[in-house]
Amino acid sequence: MGWDIADDGCWHWRGTRIAAGYGVFTIAPHAAVGAHRFAVWLSTGRMPRPSDHVAHSCDNPQCVNPDHLTAGTCKANMQDMAAKGRSTHGEKSPHAKLTIDQVVEMLARSRQGESSYSMAADYPVSARYIRSIVKGERWQTALRMAGQS
Repeated sequence: MGWDIADDGCWHWRGTRIAAGYGVFTIAPHAAVGAHRFAVWLSTGRMPRPSDHVAHSCDNPQCVNPDHLTAGTCKANMQDMAAKGRSTHGEKSPHAKLTIDQVVEMLARSRQGESSYSMAADYPVSARYIRSIVKGERWQTALRMAGQS
């Protein structure tokens, strides 16, 4: 265990890491602790609550430098990810069935009066899903990020 200090100020965890890159170690039988969460505890004297997320200002999951770590809510962490363009909205999502270009095309076709039922024949999604896009219930974040909203 331990860390190596990099030129960018990150402290790279040398111990075990999970698939997402976060450092982890065991302090008791079957009690794994995130190294970044433990670093917050050591630096602040308060262990983050189980519901807290620990955000990395450096966006480096293996970093345990307390100056790069902030405990906060899931919502704040997700907003930080979106602001940095690291969220998986729209076609960045591994579950996406559409591209941003297809969504923009759907919106244009809808504005011209075409029904969601006729459009559904051209895309791998249902008419109901297309209606939710047209009503602004889906894809809004991706459209904003692409400058289309």
